[in-house]
Amino acid sequence: MALENVLVTAPPRPSASIYRDLLGDRCQLQFLTELDGAERSRALAAADILICGHVRNELTAGEAAQLRRVRFIQLLHSGADHIPFSMLPRVPIACSRGKSAVEMAEHVAALALACSRRIALEDRKMRAGQFDTYAAGPRVLAGGRCAILGFGGAGQAAAKIFRGLGMAIDAINRSGKTDQTVDFIGTVADLQQVLCRSDLIVITMALTSASAGLIGARELGWMKDDAILVNVSRADLIDESSLYERLRRQPRFSAGLDVWWIEPFRHGEFRTDHPFLELDNLVASPHNSAQAANSDLGLAQTLRHVSAVLAGQAPRMLVDEDEKFL
Repeated sequence: MALENVLVTAPPRPSASIYRDLLGDRCQLQFLTELDGAERSRALAAADILICGHVRNELTAGEAAQLRRVRFIQLLHSGADHIPFSMLPRVPIACSRGKSAVEMAEHVAALALACSRRIALEDRKMRAGQFDTYAAGPRVLAGGRCAILGFGGAGQAAAKIFRGLGMAIDAINRSGKTDQTVDFIGTVADLQQVLCRSDLIVITMALTSASAGLIGARELGWMKDDAILVNVSRADLIDESSLYERLRRQPRFSAGLDVWWIEPFRHGEFRTDHPFLELDNLVASPHNSAQAANSDLGLAQTLRHVSAVLAGQAPRMLVDEDEKFL
């Protein structure tokens, strides 16, 4: 039986070797970035399986139209809101949920601790020559309650860290069920009671037509005056103006944001409609919570999934229809 053709449209970072090690003997493997002209067109027309990163940057609409044989598409990212589904064949598309759970969980902890200990503010003050040992503000998370909205791989990994710090864990997911150790599990129907009592709120849920705008002025108003809000999922889960006003009006409230409403990844630029980066109660990072220079574990997990599909197994982690709303 002839091997299937697997085409990687994303630049192979950190190198192509991991692709070849995990897929090379199971398929005819090609990298689109290594091809030019007619070779590129032939590879697109012959591809049975596609591995994609940022489709808009990797394929033109004309090239996407050449994907006549593709039967399955694997995305390298955990979310799918950046994907132009109208460009692609109507075939099963899987994302990489949980691919970077450990990396994201550590990033969540870093943002939360930076907020609780006011690290960014104290760093700026020291660089300006202020050495204020007894500044009011730092707090401990131990003994508090952590709410995790979206209890998949990253949420569960974060829960383990915060439980280790001595926090109680409230979790929100679609089913209201989990086999993980938590103090409470519910659905968005329980959002008010969870937000009202939490000291730390972590958002790791997928952006869907139902979850877009989940956190607005009302929901922010349910949170404690000194709560910490960390978002490593998608910015559109939170209303931008409402969050800015909450941070501006309530300096005891703080936020750690890894995701933004206008980002280069989707929009070609970074921009905010409000001066978030001027706020002392905000800690910011450039949507890099899933990155780790010393780990290929997430990519290996995704490629093993492709290998299973090549072996005849049904694909998992398929993109839901409610994730295709943008």
